[in-house]
Amino acid sequence: MVKRIKSAFVFLLQPKAVLFGISVFLFAYIFVTELRFESTWGCYNCGFNTRQAFLILIASFFLLIKRNWTVSIALLASLKVIYSIGFIIFWNKTIRSYPTNHLTNWAILYDSITWSYYELEVIWFVELSIALIIFIYALLFLQQRFREKFLFRQTNLTN
Repeated sequence: MVKRIKSAFVFLLQPKAVLFGISVFLFAYIFVTELRFESTWGCYNCGFNTRQAFLILIASFFLLIKRNWTVSIALLASLKVIYSIGFIIFWNKTIRSYPTNHLTNWAILYDSITWSYYELEVIWFVELSIALIIFIYALLFLQQRFREKFLFRQTNLTN
C-alpha cells in the first residue's frame, strides 16, 4: 500500500503530470471566462481560446502516454496552438504596425510578445508558453526514441 502511494506521488511530481494539471486548470478557467463573456456581451469569436486550451489539454494528456503515436499527436496539437496564437500575436502586429524595411524580425518578435503580454490578453501568452513547452518536450522525446531505435539497429548490424 505504501509503495502504491509513493509511486503515485512520484508520478504526480513528473513534469508531464504537472503540465497536465496546469492544462486542466487552464481549460476550466478559459471555459468559464468565455461562457461569462459570451452570455454578457455576445459571441465575437466563439470559443477561440477554449479551442486552443482544449488542444493544449489533449496534447498534455497524450504526452502522459509514452508511445510514439501519442507523442506525435501531442506534437501536432501543440504546433497548431503555436501557429494559431503566433499568427495573431506576431503577424498581425507586423502587418498593422510596421513597415518591414527598418526593423529586424527579433525587434518585431520582442515587441509582439510584450504587446500581447502587457496590452492584449495574458491568456494568449500563457497558452503559447505551455504549447511551446509541450512542443519541445514532445520533440525531445521523439528524437530520443528515434535515436535509440537507430542506434539499436546499428549495433545489431555490426554484431
